[in-house]
Amino acid sequence: MAGVTHAHQESDRAAFYLRSALVALIVMLPIEVSALLDAVPGTADGYSRLVVIQPFDIALATIALLGLPGAVERLRRRDVGWGTGIMLLLLAGAVVSAVFTPTWRAVALILRLAGLFVTTSFITQLSPEDRRRFVVAPLLITVGVQALIGIAQMANRGPVGLSAWGERSAVDFRLLDGFVAIKGTMIHEYVLTGVAMLAATLGVVTATRIRPSPAWLAGIALAAVPLGLTYSRMALIGIVLVIAALAWGIARDPRRYALPTVVLIVAVAVPTIIALDGWKGRTLGDEREGLDRLTTGRVTLLREAVTVIGDHALVGVGPGNYGVTVESEYAAENPKDVHAVPVLVAAEDGLVWGIALLVALGGLALGAIRAGPAAVVVFVGFLPFWAFDKFPYSHPNGLVMTALWLGMVEALSRESPTQESNAQLTAASA
Repeated sequence: MAGVTHAHQESDRAAFYLRSALVALIVMLPIEVSALLDAVPGTADGYSRLVVIQPFDIALATIALLGLPGAVERLRRRDVGWGTGIMLLLLAGAVVSAVFTPTWRAVALILRLAGLFVTTSFITQLSPEDRRRFVVAPLLITVGVQALIGIAQMANRGPVGLSAWGERSAVDFRLLDGFVAIKGTMIHEYVLTGVAMLAATLGVVTATRIRPSPAWLAGIALAAVPLGLTYSRMALIGIVLVIAALAWGIARDPRRYALPTVVLIVAVAVPTIIALDGWKGRTLGDEREGLDRLTTGRVTLLREAVTVIGDHALVGVGPGNYGVTVESEYAAENPKDVHAVPVLVAAEDGLVWGIALLVALGGLALGAIRAGPAAVVVFVGFLPFWAFDKFPYSHPNGLVMTALWLGMVEALSRESPTQESNAQLTAASA
């Protein structure tokens, strides 16, 4: 009996540390300061040439060590959904490709993918209440702080003295017709947009399952503010898709969906209207023509990627090696990772992995649709960043967002339509 009690205590202690590490991972996600371990000479932008350690990696390593036995047990039982499966697919593709093109960037990417596979697996095993406490609430608070920093940056038209926490210098801020694109403490405004979309959609979905307090609704509103002040067209696409999914929810259950939907729409609309001249300046300031102007150069990047995939279809150019390759082998004038995660994976790991990723995303989408509006809201909100940007895969904290997104969509998709329509009635009536 004493042995059983001791085993339970050890299990409870491990669960406590895992949950604490998950919260720490989320809280440290926007602190984008880095210890540089390796760099390849060149001009490729962002993290394309770099191997770095960031503060959240400490929490991620803790999750990987403590959560690995549970993740392996789930694999043994074949209890893996589409979200966890996508993380496993990304890990497997990177490992296979790295055998043929080993680099330190590949090692760093593989280690993060391994830790985030465990993280995604752990999230899907949490109860709805634990997901609210250890994923959604920390995200709302973290992004809310970033939104407040962003509002200060907007008022100051630049940084506000938080360089020790990752805030960039004045030259890194885009000024659009007198309005600054806010970044918080992140390397780029679109990275802030991505995590804001994730927090806002998860906050709204959670609000449909509880009786939301004024503080919770305020958290949703504050988290949504960056969507209007970062001038991201991916955010606009995402919010349109989210509103459509929420309209489905309102049609099914207006009592639960109407109020959070109104809060989200107002929270996005108000800053967008205030900064409308900035949105206009963003469009008018682009000197490119045709589709490249419409897509901010993404068509050119896609053409480059098609060429790279054609030349390296079997095993790719190597994990984390795309930017370096297009600069060194293809003499690209502006070497950047292609802005589409499935295409980037196909170029780095091999065409078969890119195709497999698209199939898996389709499976995740179908599972979300079957589960109901809540899962669809979260899925479609972050999907445009995966389809038309690079940071969800090529940025270290972008990978964390991807893991949180996949884990939460899978967890919501595991709920039956009956659970969706009667979500947490006990909590709602408390």
